[in-house]
Amino acid sequence: MKKVFKQILRATGFFGIYFGAQLTAYMILSVGCGIVAGVKIGMTGVTDYAAAVAYQEELYYGNIGIALILNVILALGVYLIIFAARKVNPFKQVDLKKITVPDVLFTVAGGIGSLLFMNLIMNIIPFPETVFDDFLQTTQLFDGYPLWQAILSNVILIPILEEVVFRGLIFGRLRRAMPSIVAALIASVVFGLMHAHPLWIIWAFAVGMIINYARIRTGSILPGIIIHMMINGFGVLVNYSTLFNGMTDAVGFTLLATGGVLLIVYFVGITIVTKKEKAAGLIGEEPQLADEDKKKEKEVSAVVL
Repeated sequence: MKKVFKQILRATGFFGIYFGAQLTAYMILSVGCGIVAGVKIGMTGVTDYAAAVAYQEELYYGNIGIALILNVILALGVYLIIFAARKVNPFKQVDLKKITVPDVLFTVAGGIGSLLFMNLIMNIIPFPETVFDDFLQTTQLFDGYPLWQAILSNVILIPILEEVVFRGLIFGRLRRAMPSIVAALIASVVFGLMHAHPLWIIWAFAVGMIINYARIRTGSILPGIIIHMMINGFGVLVNYSTLFNGMTDAVGFTLLATGGVLLIVYFVGITIVTKKEKAAGLIGEEPQLADEDKKKEKEVSAVVL
């Protein structure tokens, strides 16, 4: 039980670093915007406090992408320092491993299926109008910054960081202390809660479970990074273009059905190919506490001998 608690504590600690980096990044952006706003207000001689606050808020929400980028740099920087101090391989610590070509192909199918199905299903489920309107407003907060910030942060850096944290470090530690499905549920719940709004929580939890399936089957966070980048890339495409404006119900249902079919292909395909890969020795079993204990016993025995 002590060793189980230790793994849970490690997962909590890694999450704390991620959360702390996020708060720090937003604080840095807020202070920076305050300084810029103060300098500009001072240079223009404007004494209207409300106007100064409004300008600072406009500057802040127009550059949230910078905070997201800072979050990644701070969190990954701390993780790398920890791994370097412990003299361990960071790629092994987060389970960033190579996957086979068939795994990649089914992962891409899962990414397309997820981005179509999960995004379009939100428009069909009869959520209360006030809740859904609030959901749309929170979405708009994250599409008001420059496109380059959206691509660099949302499409590239954030998927890497969140897969490292939630499917690499948190799931990886919990997996050593409990069954995979329980670890996946806990990691996905935490991932969902980080998205704050009730509908975002539901959406992120479902996406987390979809990603965790490939994580469990392949033993790598790479499929999750691919799927995550595809989903976020689709979100940026929708928010920063008019490609899907005026989409008819028929087109929407067709895309939704296509997404559902691709998700089935993903689940079935990943299951079949990873089963064959495990049989061929291409994929090893996930480490367990008992396995780690045996490894330590062998190391101690080797030293004694």
